[in-house]
Amino acid sequence: MQSQNDKIARKFENLITIFVLLFLLFFGSVWTLVTVMLFFGNLTKGNEIDFGLVLLLVVGSIGPTIVISSLRGIYYNIKQIIRPDSSVEHKSQVAVVNVLFNLWIVMGIVFTIWGVYLFYEDVFLKEWKPLTAIIEISEFQIQQTSLKPVVKYSYIFDGVEYFGALQPPGRIGEDQKFLDRHTAGSSIQIKINAKNPSENKLDLGIIAEYMRGLAGIAGGLLFVFIGIVLKLAIKRDKTQTKSKDRSTRWGSLFGIIIIVGYGFVSPVIGTYLLVRDNVLTQWETLTGKIVIPDTNFVYSYVYNGKEYHGIFLGWHSGDEETNKKFIARHPAGSQVSIKVNKADPYHSKVVQDPISENLLSLAFIFPAFIIIPIFLKRKSIIKITK
Repeated sequence: MQSQNDKIARKFENLITIFVLLFLLFFGSVWTLVTVMLFFGNLTKGNEIDFGLVLLLVVGSIGPTIVISSLRGIYYNIKQIIRPDSSVEHKSQVAVVNVLFNLWIVMGIVFTIWGVYLFYEDVFLKEWKPLTAIIEISEFQIQQTSLKPVVKYSYIFDGVEYFGALQPPGRIGEDQKFLDRHTAGSSIQIKINAKNPSENKLDLGIIAEYMRGLAGIAGGLLFVFIGIVLKLAIKRDKTQTKSKDRSTRWGSLFGIIIIVGYGFVSPVIGTYLLVRDNVLTQWETLTGKIVIPDTNFVYSYVYNGKEYHGIFLGWHSGDEETNKKFIARHPAGSQVSIKVNKADPYHSKVVQDPISENLLSLAFIFPAFIIIPIFLKRKSIIKITK
């Protein structure tokens, strides 16, 4: 028999679950409403029902999925508060998890459909032809408070000149490597869509050519598979003994993921980063010059006669005055002390105190001091009921 305190605790848990489900219900309702408005908005404009609108409906189905699952969960939890019933106790306990698993499956279906369409488009709707293009522009350009790499090329097809652009990696050190590999005047191999010559892409081989579609299909099917497995796990758990001390299978699974992922894997990554940056990497201290002043300022430096660029990823303060004072202390043209990786001078960092320089590594290591002690003290958290 449950004590009075246990009953009150269970009802409190049901109330918390209801509040979470109400939030999910609101989110799903807004998602559904936006989907309906976009769909009928396109129809009223005279647009035909094409793949784009069909995909919109498929993606929009995530909304009703959340709404229906949330309503079912709210019903079971309210029923448990008013009149506790052991036959629906399990459904009320896993209500939130069930919503997330349903969402996981629907998202998998969406990714799969999108991947199938991309693969079909690349294989059947487009006629790709190899071509040689000439790089016209390869340089850094200042855009507001950032330094953007720009690589543009031109090519000729059927006597008409077209233009395209390459997409750099997005990290300033790798961006500069990218610019050095694609200098102005050099040539690159591209593929153009003969049915629409303005559409072009880098020639990366047959596998990479269809990779976006295949990746979408594989990722979508993986989402669906994991969602179904997890739903079967919690469904099977209904037959388990109704003990307040048992560890449900879905709870065990998430416990294992959290403990292993954050408590063990994360510190390993953090330790590797700490050793790599402080032991394995040889740094040389230089003086750089700020090029673009900002809380995340861009600086330049010269190493072995070549100019490089780096960025200081500082912390943005919520106080605008504090940000202005920081920028005023680091104006354009002012000097800054930096460290350069001798083996890879494209990579550098601003000299700071040891804690700030290794903040990312320490952030990965920190969870170990919380999760591992809990794991060692409460091993039952990952006990799987037989």
